[in-house]
Amino acid sequence: MTVPRSELPLCSARRLLICAALIVAVMLDRAPVAAQSQSPDARLVTLGTGGGPLLRTERAQSANLLIFPEGLVAVDLGQGAISRLTQAGHRPDDIKAVLLTHHHIDHVADLWSFILHRWASRAEPMTIVGPTGTKDLVEGLLRASRPIVEASEALANGIRPIEASVEVLEMNDRNSRLALPGFPSVMVTAAENSHLAAGQAGLTNSAPVSLGYRIDTPSRSFLFTGDTGPSMELERLGQNVDVVIGEVVDVEAAMRAAEQSLKLPEAARRTLAQRMGTGHMTPAQLGALARVIGANTLVVSHITPSTAPPSDDEDERLTSDIARQFSGRIVVARDLMTF
Repeated sequence: MTVPRSELPLCSARRLLICAALIVAVMLDRAPVAAQSQSPDARLVTLGTGGGPLLRTERAQSANLLIFPEGLVAVDLGQGAISRLTQAGHRPDDIKAVLLTHHHIDHVADLWSFILHRWASRAEPMTIVGPTGTKDLVEGLLRASRPIVEASEALANGIRPIEASVEVLEMNDRNSRLALPGFPSVMVTAAENSHLAAGQAGLTNSAPVSLGYRIDTPSRSFLFTGDTGPSMELERLGQNVDVVIGEVVDVEAAMRAAEQSLKLPEAARRTLAQRMGTGHMTPAQLGALARVIGANTLVVSHITPSTAPPSDDEDERLTSDIARQFSGRIVVARDLMTF
């Protein structure tokens, strides 16, 4: 369907919009039925896009939601994750599995509340996947839940023990690749990234470890970098992945925010500055990672220090800095975006 040139001068702006709508309608009407009915086998929702530990109202802390045909999976549960999950139209009992990249506050702060809400709603047992130490973390949260459970006699009547509401799987060198329980089409592979210097001895070490996750489905793949600096392990893990969800930090601005908000002794300040500089990604480093692994799309999240509300100017600045290294699609995420 075309509009004759002789008619164009007679169309007002409103008529032009109507013409365009008619053209789109005709095109959709002629599209094959199969193409209209196709839907992706995975969707990504950025629940929380801010780094911590400072709290911000405009950005919840690190949390992502993957929606598969088999159910929902959360990747990290920082402060504000449950509120954002509710805003997205879901509840904690909708989640069948949680992947934790590491155990910093801004990635696990809502985990306890998440476990309690699922227990109270009589949800089916949930799988929690994380690095070494995740079992200790969850066991501690379950022990801390006992007074709450005992005080909830009416609610707890006939409900399974809270200890039976979760199953924990730790990713180490014996099971760094797993078929996610309950998700036959989803394969999860983990690799240690460079965020925690103490974890450089390996995944079997008892020292804290930080992971990146690759998630493969029949039609697409995702790489969640977690918090990390440049990492050859992540480069190997993410080869030819479709979508990278990566962190970015302005170290100088983050240190200024920390000095204003946290009472840090001088030694602690120096250690934090060193860790911020080596254990996180600058925009250029994140762009380089996406380029090296050959990603199609880069979703920028865990934006630190997030001291100001999200703005188009800041998004454009980050995009410009990253685009010097990566020519693919770049999206600076905000809370509750859906991909």
